[in-house]
Amino acid sequence: MNGDTELRCLTRILWLQLCFLTLTSSLAASQEVHIVYMGDHHAHLQPHEKTAIHRGMVTEALGSEEACEKSIIYHYRHMFSGFAARLSPEQANAMSKMEGVISVFKSGTSSLHTTRSWEFLGLDKPGEPPSPNSLWAKTNYGNDVIIGVLDTGIWPEHESFHDDALSPVPERWKGACETGEQFEWTMCNKKIIGARYFPGGFEMAVGPIDQVASEDFRSPRDRDGHGTHVASTAAGRMVPSANVNWLGTGTAKGGAPNARIAVYKCCWAIDGGFGVTCTDADMLAAFDAGVADGVDVFSVSLGPSSPQPFFQTAISIGAFHATVAGRVVAVSAGNGGPQLGTVVNSDPWSINVASSSIDRVFGSTVTLGNGYSFLGGSITVTDDSLDQDLPFVFGADIVADGANVTGASFCLAGALDPLKTQGKVVLCLQGYIHRNEKAAEVKRAGAVALLIPNFDAGGIDLYADNFMIPTISVADADSNPLLDYVSPLQPRPATDPPPTVRISRSTTIDGVKPAPYINAFSSVGPNLIAPAVLKPDISAPGLNVIAAWPGATPPSSLPTSIDQRTSKWNTLSGTSMSCPHVAGVAALLKALYPTWSPAAIKSAIMTTALTVDNTGGELKNSSNLPGGPLNYGAGNINPEAAADPGLIYESNFDDFKVFLCSNGYNQTERQLITGLFYDCPVSLGNPSDLNLPSVMIPDLDEGQPQFVKRTVTNVGPSMSRYTVSVIEPPGVKITVTPSELFFQRENEAVDFTIQFERITGVPDGLQVFVDGSFTWSDGVHKVTSPVVVAANFL
Repeated sequence: MNGDTELRCLTRILWLQLCFLTLTSSLAASQEVHIVYMGDHHAHLQPHEKTAIHRGMVTEALGSEEACEKSIIYHYRHMFSGFAARLSPEQANAMSKMEGVISVFKSGTSSLHTTRSWEFLGLDKPGEPPSPNSLWAKTNYGNDVIIGVLDTGIWPEHESFHDDALSPVPERWKGACETGEQFEWTMCNKKIIGARYFPGGFEMAVGPIDQVASEDFRSPRDRDGHGTHVASTAAGRMVPSANVNWLGTGTAKGGAPNARIAVYKCCWAIDGGFGVTCTDADMLAAFDAGVADGVDVFSVSLGPSSPQPFFQTAISIGAFHATVAGRVVAVSAGNGGPQLGTVVNSDPWSINVASSSIDRVFGSTVTLGNGYSFLGGSITVTDDSLDQDLPFVFGADIVADGANVTGASFCLAGALDPLKTQGKVVLCLQGYIHRNEKAAEVKRAGAVALLIPNFDAGGIDLYADNFMIPTISVADADSNPLLDYVSPLQPRPATDPPPTVRISRSTTIDGVKPAPYINAFSSVGPNLIAPAVLKPDISAPGLNVIAAWPGATPPSSLPTSIDQRTSKWNTLSGTSMSCPHVAGVAALLKALYPTWSPAAIKSAIMTTALTVDNTGGELKNSSNLPGGPLNYGAGNINPEAAADPGLIYESNFDDFKVFLCSNGYNQTERQLITGLFYDCPVSLGNPSDLNLPSVMIPDLDEGQPQFVKRTVTNVGPSMSRYTVSVIEPPGVKITVTPSELFFQRENEAVDFTIQFERITGVPDGLQVFVDGSFTWSDGVHKVTSPVVVAANFL
């Protein structure tokens, strides 16, 4: 059937299905953005033919072409067939019954989740050229690999994005440089080879950009700063003398400095607050365009605020289709830690990235009037003016008229009394609002500095944001002594002097130990959506990362009416910063091994990761306690080792289809993700059998051993022999069969089985997750997979 005939037939069917539907103005008033997902339907049609069918559906549903024009936002024509449109509940329900429609669902929202980090990871040696055998040298710094950044846009004038000495744009590139507000096509170059923006879903869901995001640009240009920071972390060029407030000075660079950047702006900075909104409709459109344009690696530092089923999130659906199309997708794990079960973007096809520290701290010494002294995190004490005894108060003790004690404790806007604050150092509790907003309130009230204890985050994280007032973040161990001093539970004796504090100038401290450790904010497993899939997959630097910043955006990202500062570089923390580190390494591996699948690249990154810190001890969490795979996945990324993994674990479209069956997804849910109608095999097997470089057993009962299958492919030399070694989790016996693997040739695949058995007599404490690992080694390569076991997680 040709496209015209199919369109005429479909139009008749639509008319019969929709003739009963009466549209009214009241329905229009209740319209919301919906995604109409048709999966692999119309796969044989050209993109313009799919568009015609989509328009026909919406026109018939809404009654006129004019209504269609106002309703439809995007056509998804490359990864799958579908569209985003503004529909009433009744219209959405009717459309869900149309032929070829798998599902209609509301467009949800997601939020946004360096001079030394690459040196710390072993890629860079300051003052030395890369060795001929280094990953940078072997890949010409990732030359010609295309990294697609789904984020808030880019600041194209930044020197991190110059194209000096780059070769011509790859001929396979099919993208575009879209013009818009303060963004001309000439702003793309051989570095930024494409730039698109997707405001449709945001404007339908939130409002017109010029009204609700008036400081943002209706173009690929970045107002928030997050996208610029992420892009330069993944693929920024080498820029000497980068620093923030003259601290952390060094050569800024991305993981793949010669890779090309494709910008997909799908997140928008909302007026009047510290926040950015990314809608599912816009993110799916960005994925769809990126796959069609020719992106090799996606960096997606976005995600929902809590774990969501794969079939309900644009990131998981978009990442699935991108992965099946051969594109690597790195996603952030989220900033919901240190609580268990907070990891998001937890599908098995993406590379899920947790956040770790490096061996650098930006700090100031804080000395209280009682003599207690500690190192706090700061990059904003730029002189010695605070290194004297200064009056010190708790926000709860300087409440403004009309405000309440709780608001003042957290330094909410308007909560502090300027008459009681002027010239003092203020302590504000962490929470409710962003740290930068607390700094703005303290500055408004006339304080000279701010201290923020990290009670709820805990641990040893020392944030060094570029606040608009000198600000110190305080580690958990020092937070109670600090609060007890400034605001004791018992009344202070009248003879005691009022609290004072002195703060030294901020400095850069390199070589800090232990490092890395996993940051408190980094989201933690287990995977609530797919319990048999270990998440996160890997950790990478995400604390106080220095990277590029827009020339017109305050380093706080607050409105310019509040913060008028500008900076070429900025420090940010979050899994948003760790994700582009992995995207950069993935780009290098793609340059080194152009034919490798996304699963192969993911496997190489995971099986070569480090689980020890720079003291030689076990990788720890932010409480300075031994961490584990629920914190860091396979470990901290080790780029040079990833270039020679020895063995890899492959998985593909068919494997994912079977996994969705074994994970209990019904036909509709499977279609939502894959776009295909397919039957599950009679024997489903174990969800843990998906051929990942990690193993998660969520339900190991006593007396009921479980068997997990794996297949490894040799990417090392021929005639290789590997033997296995096992570190068993407490209370669990692991048997690997066979214990030796022999590969006669490259790319040969060999199967093995892992048996898990609870040791008789071990108490039900196994309900707590326990971990171990198994490693295949040929004497040169070590191919390590983390293992996590629980008795009753399901």
